[in-house]
Order: sequence, then C-alpha cells, then structure tokens
Amino acid sequence: MAAWTGGYVLCRHLLFPRRSADFGNRVVSTVHALLAIALSVPALDWAQPLASVGQANTGAQTRCMTVSLAYFVYDFFVCLLIDPEPVGTVHHLCTMAGLAVGLLDGKARGSGSRRALPSRLA
Repeated sequence: MAAWTGGYVLCRHLLFPRRSADFGNRVVSTVHALLAIALSVPALDWAQPLASVGQANTGAQTRCMTVSLAYFVYDFFVCLLIDPEPVGTVHHLCTMAGLAVGLLDGKARGSGSRRALPSRLA
C-alpha cells in the first residue's frame, strides 16, 4: 500500500502538480491495471486455464493477488476521501475480501468451482 500511496504523491505533487487529486489517482489506477495484466499473464496456465482451481497458489498468483490487494486497500481509502459513494465502497470491500481469502487460504479458486462455495451452497 505504501508503494501505491508513494506513486500517488509522486504524481500529484511532482509529476502533475497542476492536475486534480482525481487525475493523480487515475494515473495510479492505470499503472495498477497495466501491472495487474503483466502479473496475470505468467500466473495463468494458458493450456488449461481452470486446471489449477482448488490447488495451491503459485508464486505468480500470490504476487498478483498481493499487488492487487495493496492497490485496492489504497484505492478504497482514496475513494472514501475524494468521492465516497456506496457502490464503490461495496465494490472495494468485496474485492479486498476475495483477494484476502485467496491469499490467506493459499488455494486458487474459480467461480465455476464447487469448492469455492460454502458447503451449504454447493
């Protein structure tokens, strides 16, 4: 989270001092989007993309989720400060919860997996 905050401070005060706070946050969001894509490519088994569902996370998957969780925590607080609204708040909370479960559980989950659902729903 410190890296994302540092990126925002760099954008807002050094690179684009005349731009708005929202602009600085959008630059950070764009960097996260590009980084998330770059980290996702090696995390996916392109031959069988769903083969790892229920298996232990790979290092690439863990790295991608860690970077994204840190970004979503950063962006959650920025959104609360800049433009608090219920839909964005729920979106960030759900995303952070999903990433945290994936990291803490240590197993890859997919929406098509019965193991991803609580037993009473599966």
